[in-house]
Amino acid sequence: MGQCHIYSLPFTMERIDTHSRKFPGGLFMTVRHLVAHDLFRPFEYDFFVRISQAFPLLNKLTIVNENEQENKLTHQHDEHKQISSIIKFSHLMILDRSMCDIDYVKQLLFDFNACLPCLSTLYIKYIDLEIVTGYFTNNAARVNCSKLTRIIFDSPPMIYSENFHPYFPLLYCK
Repeated sequence: MGQCHIYSLPFTMERIDTHSRKFPGGLFMTVRHLVAHDLFRPFEYDFFVRISQAFPLLNKLTIVNENEQENKLTHQHDEHKQISSIIKFSHLMILDRSMCDIDYVKQLLFDFNACLPCLSTLYIKYIDLEIVTGYFTNNAARVNCSKLTRIIFDSPPMIYSENFHPYFPLLYCK
């Protein structure tokens, strides 16, 4: 089934839903929320680079993709050897990773892959967060996670590990 996207100029919408890895070139200064779906192919590093450049004022990113990345970043084990540039989302406050493969969690939470200075809210599967953070001990994800004030889990655990609250110092706990 083919898809057709029609965009008029000037582009004034605040939200875009894309159902593939493709979107038109250009700068989308009014878009604040991007929902990216792809049921058939994974999103790779270059897709996130294009998003960060095309949507500079994006403050909410929702990823719906259960496909494992084919080209996993290999530099993540050697912090002194950076193969690709860090993806920067300067205004991103809300990241919804609740319906995606764990590769996308690593892609955007590890500080040597992405810089998220304003990130405050994360939607995620608890088990994915636990694995990616090394049961809340991994320093690579600590920088981006330490700013979180809110985490929405698909299914919260009955008991949090002892490392959970120190890993997320700004979380409000009732």
